[in-house]
Order: sequence, then C-alpha cells, then structure tokens
Amino acid sequence: MLAPGEQVEEVFLAQLGPNPNLTFLSYFFIFKRYRVIAVTDRAIVVCGARRWRPTIPTVVVERLARSTQLGPLSGSLWSQVSLPGKRTWVHRRFYEDVFAADLARPRS
Repeated sequence: MLAPGEQVEEVFLAQLGPNPNLTFLSYFFIFKRYRVIAVTDRAIVVCGARRWRPTIPTVVVERLARSTQLGPLSGSLWSQVSLPGKRTWVHRRFYEDVFAADLARPRS
C-alpha cells in the first residue's frame, strides 16, 4: 500500500464517527469505522480497515502531505486529530505516536 522505498515512521489506529467517550450513551457505536494511519518519510497514509479486524488495513483512503499536523491532542481517553473531512479519534495509547509524528514533520 506504500510507494516503493517509502519508510514507515509511526503507525496508529483511529476511529471515525461520534465521540467514542460517549458511545455507551448512544446506539451510534454501530456506525463507527476504523482507520490505520501510517506516517511515512514522504506522506501520511490513511487506510481503511474492517469492522471486526480494525488492525489490518484493507485500502488506502487518502494520502496527505507529510507536513500535515495531526495534533494537538487533548482529552483523557480519546482525542480528535486534525485530518480533513471526517471526525477522527485517537485513543490515549497512541498519543505518543501522534506526538512523534508531529515532531518529525517537515516545516513548510
């Protein structure tokens, strides 16, 4: 799914849809979709994943410029990342990956 010679720097999982902190209050949790976000030396590659196997990427949804900033992150358990289009949420266990990707991004 990556270009030849492209080097992965960070990989983390994300979730689309309503705020995951509130899914226990709503039936909307059935509408969530998953993404695998690979930050490479050339781009940020957003991949779609299946509902029952969210860690396995199936298709490239979009490629973003490597200079795209993902943070800042806030929140105790889930935080919204800055990706164009949809509301995208990242769990706290991946905050360090997002911080590292933002620190290593080229400044334009």
